Amino acid sequence: ITCMEAVMSLRPDHSDGWKIPFNPKGGGCGAAMRAMCIGLRFPHPNELQTLIEVAVESGRMTHHHPTGYLGSVVAALFTAYAVNNKPVESWGAGLMEVLEKTKNYVENAGRYAAENLAEWCV
Repeated sequence: ITCMEAVMSLRPDHSDGWKIPFNPKGGGCGAAMRAMCIGLRFPHPNELQTLIEVAVESGRMTHHHPTGYLGSVVAALFTAYAVNNKPVESWGAGLMEVLEKTKNYVENAGRYAAENLAEWCV
């Protein structure tokens, strides 16, 4: 499924119309390309959980596979780091901590958790 096909499957007139099924062949960079604004909106350390949740769900709208929506998390997180002038040398270690929190969110969110975790590579 392409990004455009996923967008066309969204149903904004339904309460859960923004949710698409898990895509075992998902991936791509569209979720990451639109996620910097999430880091701008939630740049503060006390907003980290919200940043994770919004980045995952925004990414899953078109890229419902870890290789797709994790790009969204990274782009949002690194944007927040840049806004806060966090030393670039620390970004990798920070990401490793955030990945575990992200995995916990995906597991507890209850949407295709088993499928997502089976494809998780971290």
